Amino acid sequence: MNHNMYNRLVRIDQLIRQGIYPGVEYLAREFEVSNRTIYRDLSYLKNTLEAPLKFDKEKKGYYYSQKTWSLPSILFSEAELIALSLARLALDNLTGLPYENNLNTAMEKILNCLPAETRESLSMLNQYYSFRSIGARHYDIKTLDLLSRSIKKRHSVKIRYYTSGRNEEMERVVDPYHLDNLKGDWYLIGFCHLRKALRVFSVNRILKIYPLDISYEIDPDFSYQEYIHNTFGIMHSKDPVDVQVRFYGLDARLIKERHWHDSQKCEEMDDGSVIIQLHVCGLEEVKRWALYSGENAEVIKPEWFRKQIYEEILRMAERYQIK
Repeated sequence: MNHNMYNRLVRIDQLIRQGIYPGVEYLAREFEVSNRTIYRDLSYLKNTLEAPLKFDKEKKGYYYSQKTWSLPSILFSEAELIALSLARLALDNLTGLPYENNLNTAMEKILNCLPAETRESLSMLNQYYSFRSIGARHYDIKTLDLLSRSIKKRHSVKIRYYTSGRNEEMERVVDPYHLDNLKGDWYLIGFCHLRKALRVFSVNRILKIYPLDISYEIDPDFSYQEYIHNTFGIMHSKDPVDVQVRFYGLDARLIKERHWHDSQKCEEMDDGSVIIQLHVCGLEEVKRWALYSGENAEVIKPEWFRKQIYEEILRMAERYQIK
């Protein structure tokens, strides 16, 4: 529904309630539109919004047979309602969503304002659409909610955090800047008082969290978009590098079909393989991405990164030795 149609429906409703029994030609002159447009508006009122719209043959105009009916304060087109419902289905796939209960109640309020036929139609969407993820983590909603409120109030938090690389637990004081969801996993970007710098924390590894009565200001130079600009995933470093990976077979075709990074450049080779070039940091994530394709991926540049992959493949071969 566009803005003009919304305004016409509001005005048509007002004219009907004034008891002047507006007809199609009267409304067409009022809004300077065609009779066909008015018929479409009246059809939307009656069939979509289930308005008790009747036509009086003697007065040659429309009226409401039930005075208690009221025009919804927010009007949605069918396409807009489907888009909202699909967005809700997609968000169901994000476990531990902050304000999840609030989102559910908001959607219920919207649905309750809709005609019964429309509500029933929308309830059938999950039979035709679905969103899935494999290996999704389960998050403590209290942790995400506390982080979300701390960002809003600009209050620091103390966390007990498990660092998987060093296999150790440590307490940190953090100024939360931003919550980022990447492939279903939640990450906190914040200023770490211990490191005196911005750090990324996996929310799943926050073992305990305590709100602090300490206010902070976000660095005015911080921009989430700029912070992640060169990252391939979530890992961040100051010095991005140029990486080239060559994909073969089916993987080559799949690589071309997706957007991996804003810096990507793809070159199709004569044998059907594809070389993708990236300017990124966080090469650990690039390594996992390349290894995921097995023999159908080959890291070409930089040489030192290619050597890292080679050494990892040797360790893999050692582990897979058949005795």
